[in-house]
Amino acid sequence: MSRSWVKVYFLDDSATAVSCDTETTADDVVALVADKIELVGNVSEYKLLEVKPDFVHILADEDKPLQFKNEWTANKGGVTNRFVLKRMYFMDPNETFDDPVEKHLMFIQSRHSVATSRCYVEPELAMRLAALYMQVEYGPHKPDIHVPGFLAPHISQYIPAGLMRTKSVNEWESGVLQHHASLTNFTRDQAVDAYIAELERLPHARIATFPAKYVQCGTNRMGTKVYIGVSSKGVHILDHPNMAVNGFYCYNSILSWGASVNSFSMSTDESPEGLRHTFETKE
Repeated sequence: MSRSWVKVYFLDDSATAVSCDTETTADDVVALVADKIELVGNVSEYKLLEVKPDFVHILADEDKPLQFKNEWTANKGGVTNRFVLKRMYFMDPNETFDDPVEKHLMFIQSRHSVATSRCYVEPELAMRLAALYMQVEYGPHKPDIHVPGFLAPHISQYIPAGLMRTKSVNEWESGVLQHHASLTNFTRDQAVDAYIAELERLPHARIATFPAKYVQCGTNRMGTKVYIGVSSKGVHILDHPNMAVNGFYCYNSILSWGASVNSFSMSTDESPEGLRHTFETKE
């Protein structure tokens, strides 16, 4: 049986490749990548994503990645498509990140979640996090180098897209540099630990979020932007953009659910006949 290389990206745009055949499953690919990068813990909570410019699809464990890759080639429009490894679920709410590989993956996923507004943070926290990331990337503050204009050309790499318009570039940069200057005696590892710890304090920590439009709740038309959140406790409906809790359903209260390419729905036990919630989503 012929084999082919499948390239798998991480959330910092680095990548690795594993050898597959037509019978290799998504679960196999996750295991192969985990073995290659020496990831030991919680491997089952990582999933392989098919990421397209306008659509994200979590592959089922039994899906065959080469079939998707071959479809990209056949359609001649798949040059920007990619497979991405991402931890989708955090089923142990008391988990600590002691393994260096898992901690690194958690850090780059946290960074990605903040930068893409998948994890909402207030502006002040956004600047503290950006300073910690700057400490990881550039080390301690150097007054002769880290001056106004140093971050400005690529400030969007440090500040969440959803917050950028709330301040000028100069204001963002000034705030980040001030916080960075205060991080005296912080090692790179301490900055990584502090970054993860800051996010762990948020009420929406360890919730996998999926942007959606809340179309209908029972007979009520909604039409509001929300995030569907999945955690160890159940399914959350979070307001956009600040992720305040709009609704929460433990798994036992969800009677049924269904999904298509552009929608997700679930019925909950809020009334004798069940209440149907319908969402539009590209994920």
